[in-house]
Amino acid sequence: MMSMSVGGGFRSEWVVTCMNRWWRGCIGVAILMVTAVGCGSDHGSEQRGFENDERENMVASWRETASQQTVDDLDKLAGVAFDVAEDHLAQYGEFYPVAVALLEGNQGALIAPDMETEFPETEAVLAELYKAIEAGADDYLAVAVLVNVRIPSTDSDAVEFQVEHNDGTAIRVVAEYALGEDNAVEFREPSVSNSQPRIWG
Repeated sequence: MMSMSVGGGFRSEWVVTCMNRWWRGCIGVAILMVTAVGCGSDHGSEQRGFENDERENMVASWRETASQQTVDDLDKLAGVAFDVAEDHLAQYGEFYPVAVALLEGNQGALIAPDMETEFPETEAVLAELYKAIEAGADDYLAVAVLVNVRIPSTDSDAVEFQVEHNDGTAIRVVAEYALGEDNAVEFREPSVSNSQPRIWG
């Protein structure tokens, strides 16, 4: 059994905040009230931030080929994804895969499958999550799937986002993080790359 959308929608207007974080330089950030899904002890997470010139160099390929509307939509959604990941990490130290979707009129939804077991495998959650996304794909402009991962090469936790637009543009963001006192989240410089669309491929 799964639920398509929890927590209602975003606020009708994006809350504009100027924050010293990559991908959030004075862009709209949605505020979400969400219900966290269960987590298992094997899930890690991570995140990063970098300067604007570095961001442009890393993601120039998709920005040069995508429309301005697509760029704006994915930038907006990536900012929301970082907020959701940070909120989950600050509260619980980890999280199961979830997704955020952008709809018309700056509306949005948090998508999380309702699993039948308390501690399901991450792959099982992802499978149900994509089923839920695909069932509502006609209503979405873009979707970001958030996964809490472990990077063996650096022995660190990270968040991985698959951010996808309904025009077929897709990017992958991997951002390492560290949890400080009281689960304060410190994000590190993210890596961004082009990706293959899974929802609108």
